Amino acid sequence: MPGRSFSKIIRRFREVAGAPPDDRKGKNTRSPMAAIALSAFPVFFTRCPSFLIFPRAREEAGGRHNARSLFAVERIPCDNQIRQTLDPVEPSQLFCLFDGLHADFDQAGLLEFMRAVENTRLIALDATWYFSSQTENIHCPHCSRIAHKSGECLHFHSAITPVIVSPSHKEVVPRRPEFIIPQD
Repeated sequence: MPGRSFSKIIRRFREVAGAPPDDRKGKNTRSPMAAIALSAFPVFFTRCPSFLIFPRAREEAGGRHNARSLFAVERIPCDNQIRQTLDPVEPSQLFCLFDGLHADFDQAGLLEFMRAVENTRLIALDATWYFSSQTENIHCPHCSRIAHKSGECLHFHSAITPVIVSPSHKEVVPRRPEFIIPQD
């Protein structure tokens, strides 16, 4: 993409991921927020089916962990540290990354190649759960819930993840996710 390289995208991700407030104290602050966010990113970037298996599989195969080689993260935090540090971050603080990528693709003319019949744009929507709990103590006011006939209640968070698609391309362009919350 003219004027935009992978390293520039990662640099922008590092800037945005390092911006959220950081309430950590003491030894827990060794890894900067940006490094923690970038350590979580490779599992999605490489389409690995498991966050827990990803780093171990790469190291055992004798290869370098993509967080180190592609994302310039030297000390990779454990999965619990990544979760505990990133959970309080509002997803909307990262939306500018989606907007920036979309603008870059548009400026480079790449989105024009993804037009469909009669110059239309196709948007595929997928929904995903990213949290669920059957424990009554673990939920928040934004959780959706399913009450089972047995009396058990399942609390969950879900999102719709839109992507621009084209019949002539296997690649997609991600757009901002839309988080599903219960109606008032």
